Amino acid sequence: MLVGWLCGSEPDIWYSSLNKSLLTPPSYIFPIVWTVLYTVMGLVYAKLWAEKDPYTKKVDFILFHQQWGLNLVWSFLFFKLHRPDAAFWDLVFLALLNIKILWRWKKKPLLFGLWLPYVLWLCFALYLNGVIYLENDF
Repeated sequence: MLVGWLCGSEPDIWYSSLNKSLLTPPSYIFPIVWTVLYTVMGLVYAKLWAEKDPYTKKVDFILFHQQWGLNLVWSFLFFKLHRPDAAFWDLVFLALLNIKILWRWKKKPLLFGLWLPYVLWLCFALYLNGVIYLENDF
């Protein structure tokens, strides 16, 4: 919650005024979903920490931190700077990176299963952000 507040991810009058997709969930859904997703990310992080192979651990940590950074940047771009256009492209890279991570974990059923809902949510968020980007003047 603190990170979201610092990045300005609290919905405001600006967000309320945007043209959004008919599939946009009610605003109370977002904190619930993100709480679950960040909890799962914590579980994944713990699993990565327990990895025995140093090379695998290093690569997985690099990818995890890269995607986490892009995730944080999206909130700042979208809610603080009011730049759905830039946020859209951040989300494109974030989704692609997480698809790469998911592909990397295809033979690790636990990690794959834990990460899949996050990747699906990111793809849905990409759609929602895309509609805002296209349906408003940016």
